[in-house]
Amino acid sequence: MITLSFDQSIKVILEYYKDRDFKANKLSNFKKNVKLINLHSNALPTKDKIILSWMPLKYQKLSNSNFKQLRNAIYLIRSTMNNGKVTTNKFIYESSLNTYGKLNSNFKVSLDSFLQSIKIKYTYSTNRDIKEACSRLLLDLQKKGINSPNDITYYSLKNFCSDLNFNGHSSKERSYLCNRHFAKYIKFIEQKRISSKDLDLMLDVNLTRRLFFIIDLHDEAKSQFLKYQFQTNNSLKFEKIKQNFINYIKVSNYAKNEKGEAIKLFREFSLFMIVNRLYYSMELLKIWKKYLYSIKNPNIAFRKSLNRNIFLFEQFVNNEYIDFSKINSYHKSKYIIPI
Repeated sequence: MITLSFDQSIKVILEYYKDRDFKANKLSNFKKNVKLINLHSNALPTKDKIILSWMPLKYQKLSNSNFKQLRNAIYLIRSTMNNGKVTTNKFIYESSLNTYGKLNSNFKVSLDSFLQSIKIKYTYSTNRDIKEACSRLLLDLQKKGINSPNDITYYSLKNFCSDLNFNGHSSKERSYLCNRHFAKYIKFIEQKRISSKDLDLMLDVNLTRRLFFIIDLHDEAKSQFLKYQFQTNNSLKFEKIKQNFINYIKVSNYAKNEKGEAIKLFREFSLFMIVNRLYYSMELLKIWKKYLYSIKNPNIAFRKSLNRNIFLFEQFVNNEYIDFSKINSYHKSKYIIPI
């Protein structure tokens, strides 16, 4: 039953956007779509199937993104006309199938608590985007048999960054944005002591691109790493050495891009030890380097950078300083410097 006219519903929607501090481009795009609807049709279809069949005929020249914006605007207007107000109990584009509604009670309670904690930090539209992103990713975990925040592990998140077309996202930028939203939720459940340490780092694409799990290796390779699970827990010692090395590198005359590579490299190694429950040793670092070569098949530039930075790190650990005048390689030089 229609309770508002077309023009009345437009006014209600615009007031709704302004009251909730939506971004200016959101209002601008909506107004453009209203003009398109008025330009091409005197009557707005009221049923889902009619809308989906009617729109392609009317708007064949629109780009894919503009078509999606128009489709959402039509659903929003139609919903407002029918209900007399803007309904926010689910997303306006009804083909999204309300992912939040499909979550089990464990995830809903946890997600609701998280959303309440960040409510005042972001605008209404940003909070809505965070809710949808988290709902999508939690629903994916739920489909894999993970039914509680307590069940989320490093291993269950291992492919989140590598799947760039995750949940139908058309670009890696959109996928990465959803991962960053989800990382906020993961950080929240960590603070509640529900989950593992640094679990949110699994959603950092810069750290997980070369990450591997020893459980996925063949037995011979696995055995080389497993022996480091039984050593004394010296993770705090490693973190201190790593930070001292990074501070030393930062103030040195080392090339700027190499400083960045060195910092990222040892953050990767630190995450590798955490997710595989390994304890630091120089031998472990060298075995890790070897398997980066064999498993990830890096290019020559990365190989050289990896070798150089590990050589510098070993020199720093042994001497507490770095002599940059030395040849930074484990390989013997092919050339003899004349005396």
